[in-house]
Amino acid sequence: IRFALQPARAQAHIALVGEQDPAVLAALRALGDTATILAFETAPEPDVARLFDLMVFGAADVPETPPATSVVWIGHPPDALMRDGPVVQGVLSPASSAHPLTRDATVGEVAVSAARAVNVPSGADPLFRIGDAPVAWSRTTDTGRQVALGFELTATTWPAQLGFPVFVASL
Repeated sequence: IRFALQPARAQAHIALVGEQDPAVLAALRALGDTATILAFETAPEPDVARLFDLMVFGAADVPETPPATSVVWIGHPPDALMRDGPVVQGVLSPASSAHPLTRDATVGEVAVSAARAVNVPSGADPLFRIGDAPVAWSRTTDTGRQVALGFELTATTWPAQLGFPVFVASL
């Protein structure tokens, strides 16, 4: 080999909206200098939101219409995406071992003390279940990937496992 050219790594622009779980912040920090992260108390206006590669919604007022970019709702997806019914608890299990988000992000024995089942919309794949109840899904739209988690990370043991930062890095 005479020489090799290695392009500089493109930086992802990530918006954190609302209060975030420390595990999400730690997993994002593990990405190093490959991401620029900005925090917002409330969702930015649509023309600002589309400037980001990913928006992570924690405990915040969630707009009913998803922003025109990739988005992750942690514990607080829009009401239309949540099922009515009781809170479920149990062991989190992958709905499919072949999905790109769960293939390398092993969950092992993840106990969940409280989750709400989610409606899996058209074009979405369930990611995780508790028993028969889907509690997370993912889909790709014209504007990016959407991921909905029907549980708070503080209600699980998942952030303490190596698979969690792998999942976050895959978003």
